[in-house]
Parts: sequence; structure tokens; C-alpha cells
Amino acid sequence: MANCKTNLSPTHIRYLLAMLCEQRACGIVRCTSLAATLGIKKPSVHAMLGVLAQRGLAEKNERGEIQLTPRGMQLGTQYQKGFGRVQAVLRREFPGFCDTGEVCCLLLSKLSHAQLCALQDAQGVFDAVRNADLT
Repeated sequence: MANCKTNLSPTHIRYLLAMLCEQRACGIVRCTSLAATLGIKKPSVHAMLGVLAQRGLAEKNERGEIQLTPRGMQLGTQYQKGFGRVQAVLRREFPGFCDTGEVCCLLLSKLSHAQLCALQDAQGVFDAVRNADLT
């Protein structure tokens, strides 16, 4: 997995980040609160949770509560750190640009796992962006 893409779309990453925040705050993820957070309808959340579960990133317990798997937590944490680093650069370089979140998720979706991990250091942000396959 070192040089391969994680194959998550910007939408997958957006859900993963929202789930990570909610799970850290509440211990579990509820479809209704996730739908409210993302500004979408509950059926859309159910559909995406099925996709994330198939990828081994989320699971539902016997009470219907959703949690990220250990793999989902690990990958979500990596994306969260990368998101923060990229967003800081975008806000600094493009101060009038409002919706950096969508751009961050798009960029992160194009990075290999190695590039995502490289975002942990300051130079890694620029190297990852420079080397990203944006096609």
C-alpha cells in the first residue's frame, strides 16, 4: 500500500472526516447527526456507510450504532492531519478563497498513501502537492 492510492473519492474523505470527528466527540456515529453535519439526507448517509463498510472503514454494531474500524480510524486520522496541513497552505496562499474544504478533499483523494503520510511534516505538504497525480 506504500505507493498506491487509497481509492477514496473526495466524498468518501468528507464522510470519513465527519465520522471521525463525531466518533471522537460521542463515541459512536449516528446517521441522523451525520446527515445534519454534512447537510444531506439520511438515505445518502446509509448508502455511503455501506460503501465505507465494504472497504473495511466502518461497521455497524448490533444496536445499529456506527463506528469506524481501527483501519478507518487510522486512515481518517491521516486524512485529518493532511486536511489541516493543506487547508492551512490554501488559506495562507489564497486568503479570499472561501471553500477550502472541498478543494482539500479533492487534493487528498489524488495522493498515494506514501504522499498522504508525507503530509506529517511541513515540507511534505509541498512535496505531496507537487508529486500528486491530479489527472
